[in-house]
Amino acid sequence: MGILSFFMTLGDVPRGIIVILTFITTIATQASMWVIFVKAGLPGWVSLIPIVNNYYLFDIATGEGFSCFLLFLPIISWIVYVKMLYCLQEAFGASGSFYWGLLLLPGIFFPLLAFSRTYYDGPYRDFI
Repeated sequence: MGILSFFMTLGDVPRGIIVILTFITTIATQASMWVIFVKAGLPGWVSLIPIVNNYYLFDIATGEGFSCFLLFLPIISWIVYVKMLYCLQEAFGASGSFYWGLLLLPGIFFPLLAFSRTYYDGPYRDFI
C-alpha cells in the first residue's frame, strides 16, 4: 500500500482540511500582498489584479516592472522569480535568511514581511 493510496482511502476529512488550510493560506498571502503594496506607496487594490500585480511587485522589488514579462519564458521564469524574491527582501531591509523563507514558505513569510516592522527602502537595483 503506497502513500498515495493511503491518502485516497482516508475519505473526505483530510481533503476538507487541506482545502480549508489552502483557503486560509491564500487569504493570508493576498492580505499580506495588499499590505506590502501599501507599504511601498501603491494602492492596495493593485495586488488583486493578476498581471498588474506581478508588474508592480517587480517594480517594488527591482525598479524594473517590465522584468515581470520574463515570467512567461518557461525555464527562465524560475530564475527570475527567485531573484525577484531576493530583491524584495532586500528592498524591505529584511535579513538574508528571510529570503529562504520567502522562497520555501511564502504563505508564512509574506505575512511576516507585511505585518512586521520592516519598511520599504526603495527598489534593490542589482537585479540582472
